[in-house]
Amino acid sequence: MDKPAKSSLVDDYLSQFPERKLTSKGMELKIMVGEMLMDRSKEAELAKKAIKKNIYITLATASKDAVPWNTPLFFAYDDKYTIYWISSQNCVHSANISENENVAIVIYDSTAQEGKGFGVYMSAKASVVDGAGEIKNALKLIYKRSRRPAPQASKFMGDALRKVYKAVPNLIFVNDLKAKSEELRNLRVEVKLK
Repeated sequence: MDKPAKSSLVDDYLSQFPERKLTSKGMELKIMVGEMLMDRSKEAELAKKAIKKNIYITLATASKDAVPWNTPLFFAYDDKYTIYWISSQNCVHSANISENENVAIVIYDSTAQEGKGFGVYMSAKASVVDGAGEIKNALKLIYKRSRRPAPQASKFMGDALRKVYKAVPNLIFVNDLKAKSEELRNLRVEVKLK
């Protein structure tokens, strides 16, 4: 039998349980997931289309005390799929990001019929965008997407209440399109979009 493809998703999951040995069922799971991760070009293309088509993300943050918070946000993105948005520093999600940079993002069509949806799931590091040049570039992306002229970067610098934020994805997942059974349809598979 061929060796299963290396899978950061599976290895990361299994590493959470160091006290468990990889049983034959575990090996079957690892092989199955490894095979599922081999060619995900179709899923990657669908993820790119979903990101392009949708203008809102659901951003999940947590405070330093692990109190969760979700919020919908208008967003833009760059060619590396870094997500940008504008928020007040007084918002719960902004305060959470100042305490805990780890965020999760979901992009999906909320009008899809049940069982027909497709989502893009991101694990990312979020922060306030610093520097006039980076703020200016982010504003161009955001305001181009909203079809409005971009304001001056200086309006989002220093003591300004509203700031430009970014989330840099470290992992991107989508629904498993190859799943044959209902139980497996909710599996997520990692895709590379760059």
